[in-house]
Amino acid sequence: MWAIVKFKKNELNILLKDLQSKLVGNIKYYLPKVKKTIKKNKCFIDKTSYLLEDYIFVYHKNFNNPNILSYLKNSKGLIYFLNNYLYSQKSINDFIVHCKKNEDQKGFIRKSLSELINKKYYKFKSGPFENMIFQLLEKREKDLRVRVGKFDNLLLINNYNFEAI
Repeated sequence: MWAIVKFKKNELNILLKDLQSKLVGNIKYYLPKVKKTIKKNKCFIDKTSYLLEDYIFVYHKNFNNPNILSYLKNSKGLIYFLNNYLYSQKSINDFIVHCKKNEDQKGFIRKSLSELINKKYYKFKSGPFENMIFQLLEKREKDLRVRVGKFDNLLLINNYNFEAI
């Protein structure tokens, strides 16, 4: 049974060790990561951040027992367990499967071409076109055809960070 846990930012390892010591059996956790490229002093720096910021998915077979959660409520590094996770197990599992399917070899979530929508506008977050808005014209297997201003360009998807606007 998956539970969604909010943790203190600097105490994730402490929380995981505390949960491991208090619970008997196999504990799994999932914390999706993304790599963001930030421009700092004319240099581009890759920064790792968590997709869900300070939330983590934790799996244990006994999380359906409310006594277990009340026992874990005072764990070090824990802020709280999200309520009603019992009713959202299918959605949680689908989200985790979707994230794992879109991970690269290093465990970072990559952009999925299937989620991009033709004719929609996006904004570059890095590279020579940083902060410029473009329109997606066509999706291909490994590249995109986009329009930046009056010009049509061909982009390799892994070379640029962008977001929908």
